[in-house]
Amino acid sequence: MYFDNIPKISYDGLLVTDITKKIQFVKDLLTNDSFWFEYELSQQELPEHVAHDFYGRSDYHWILLIINECYDPIYDWFLSDNELYNFVDKKYGIGNRDAIHHWSLDGVDYNTDPGGLATIITNLQYEEELNNKKRIIKVVFPEYINQVIEEYRKLAAS
Repeated sequence: MYFDNIPKISYDGLLVTDITKKIQFVKDLLTNDSFWFEYELSQQELPEHVAHDFYGRSDYHWILLIINECYDPIYDWFLSDNELYNFVDKKYGIGNRDAIHHWSLDGVDYNTDPGGLATIITNLQYEEELNNKKRIIKVVFPEYINQVIEEYRKLAAS
C-alpha cells in the first residue's frame, strides 16, 4: 500500500515507482501528541506486528515506519538482542563486540583516552545505546488512522 499512491516514472523503458519523490508527512501529526502515543517495543516485535495489534491490519506497517522516520526497515527499527549481536559482528568484525569504541568522561565522548576517570564504551555498548533509543516508537491512535491514510494519499498524488 505504501507505494500504491506514489507516481510512476519511466526508467530504462520500464514503468517504476518514483522512489525519489519525497512525501512530507503531516508535520502537525508528529508535533501534536493528541494524534499519537508512545509505545515500547518488545524483543522481535516488527512494524507488521504493531500495525496488526493497533489497526487490525499488518499492511499498515508503512505508517509506523514513516512517522518514526525509519527509512531502512531493517536497521532503523529496534533490533532484538540476537539481531543486534549479528549487526555488531557484521559492522565491527566477529570478536570485536568488547573492543573499545570510544571513551566517555563527564558526558563528553573521546576517540582517544582522555585519562582520568574516563569510562570505556565498547562497540556493543555503543550500538545497544543507539538501539535502545529506537525501542520507544510513535503510534497513531487507531481512531485517526483513516485520516492519516487519506492525507498521505493526497500528499502522494500532489
